[in-house]
Amino acid sequence: MPNQHNSKRINADENESRRIDANAIEFDNSLGLNELTFSDKIDKSNLHQLATINELELNNADIVEELVKSKKSFEYPDLLKFNQRIERALIAAKIGDEISRSDSPDYFDNYFNVRIPVQKDLVADKVHGPIPDFYVLPCNTDNTIRIADSRSELIITPDNIYYLFYLALKLRLSPSEKFKAILTYQFAVYFDKDLEEFVDRLQAMSIDYREILGDRSPLLQKYVDIIAKADTSDSDVSNHNLDEGNVLNEDEPNTDENNNHRQQVIAMYFLLEELFKNLSCDQPSKMDIARFIIFMTGKRSDKPIKDTNTYKFLCKRLVSDDNRNRTNLQIVREFFEKLHLTNIAEAVTKEIKV
Repeated sequence: MPNQHNSKRINADENESRRIDANAIEFDNSLGLNELTFSDKIDKSNLHQLATINELELNNADIVEELVKSKKSFEYPDLLKFNQRIERALIAAKIGDEISRSDSPDYFDNYFNVRIPVQKDLVADKVHGPIPDFYVLPCNTDNTIRIADSRSELIITPDNIYYLFYLALKLRLSPSEKFKAILTYQFAVYFDKDLEEFVDRLQAMSIDYREILGDRSPLLQKYVDIIAKADTSDSDVSNHNLDEGNVLNEDEPNTDENNNHRQQVIAMYFLLEELFKNLSCDQPSKMDIARFIIFMTGKRSDKPIKDTNTYKFLCKRLVSDDNRNRTNLQIVREFFEKLHLTNIAEAVTKEIKV
């Protein structure tokens, strides 16, 4: 096999800036779910504990290895789905080594004529498959094949489309005593105190990957129930109800640009509120709604989503100036009236009168 992709594992020296509190990640022999605490303060005297943090990363290499060992716990059709997701994750990460016929014809022919057919047969083998030793990934160069070890080192982070898939597998394949440590580590490193976003992700995982979680589902629900109640006094933590935003916002500069964008956010708020009334699914987080509004309005910002005006206006639609509020709401109402969306126009009217 070609050399495996270089490890992307995170080490303690590179991540002091991540503000991990090592005390918040306990490596004990019990779940201790009732003792969850969260902090963003580094305790550098305890950085030696971070030596075991690699075990808590969602590393493709470790997870696939454990999946192969534990594949009897899953049905073959489910394993085929897992196999496809792993392959796509490696493709998306552009992992793999190219083997060119012109550089090494014997090596290339051995793969092309012998090893690749063997791997295809392995995937179709319900006893020994379906996770192959390596994947043949897309390659745009003629007479060249691109090979990636199925156990390639790849750290899956929340911005990866397969994050929840890998997290569900990690929880299912790990000992139960690691459950809390895995989730607490993911929160501390990747979610920057955004408890709402973290809870949203876990709830989505509990629905979308129930078949993977299996007997871990009750533990996950208990964990979610506990952390959803944690730090509720923190101003950064909000619930999932869109209509908590009708609170006076601190005044930002009274400019045409700010007023215009606030009107856009108000309009999107009422539009989505009406839409969600007719859906049975859970409402998305404000962060996801803000990202959608930014996309729809063409706003560009290098700030974290919670520092954008879009997010701030979504959380608090009104300002302390009643005249500005009335003007903004009347402009929004007129648009909905012209679109004959009378239910929404009436909802805006009610807020004008508040």
